[in-house]
Amino acid sequence: MKFRTFIKEEVDGKQLVHHGEKTKHFDMCPSALKAFHQNQEDGLGDKDGFHEAVIAVDQYLGYEKMLEKKGSATEENVKHMDDLVNAAKQAIADADLPGHTYHQIHIDAVKRLAGIKEAEYQGREVKLNKPMPGDVKKSKVFVKDPATGNVKKVNFGDKNMKIKKNIPARRKSFRARHNCDDPGPKTKPRYWSCKAW
Repeated sequence: MKFRTFIKEEVDGKQLVHHGEKTKHFDMCPSALKAFHQNQEDGLGDKDGFHEAVIAVDQYLGYEKMLEKKGSATEENVKHMDDLVNAAKQAIADADLPGHTYHQIHIDAVKRLAGIKEAEYQGREVKLNKPMPGDVKKSKVFVKDPATGNVKKVNFGDKNMKIKKNIPARRKSFRARHNCDDPGPKTKPRYWSCKAW
């Protein structure tokens, strides 16, 4: 019975309750609700900065909700959303709260409302500069080639080898062997391999 009472005080429907104040826009992001609620259960709700982090996330979720209701967005709206999200991420980092990985989907939602695609490669939308598991090699990343303006896929890494950067001697050897002090442009595999090490 005590546990149920605690939950009712901390989460009210699709909104978060913190020290008697209820959020207004957390229905836009169940992941935010879940992450902050988990932080509260872990005893982090009374930490300095927790309340400010909740308010910052609620603010950008409210901005996204307003734009969705309007049905469109401008590039100015995307920039403002990006600023709000960065402020929220900083507030979360300042409060040292774990488990908050949902921000990008809200920026992407506003970009879609503005008709902005991150990038297109062979007819499909892709994220730029985000390494992911590869098909030809161990990893792949999509980058915009500054010379041509086209999106390019960069394959890098050996599928049969593991990265052991936690072993200082191996890390030092790899970085020396691949001249990672000057890794070259983002359009080359060496840049991304060095970044992984």
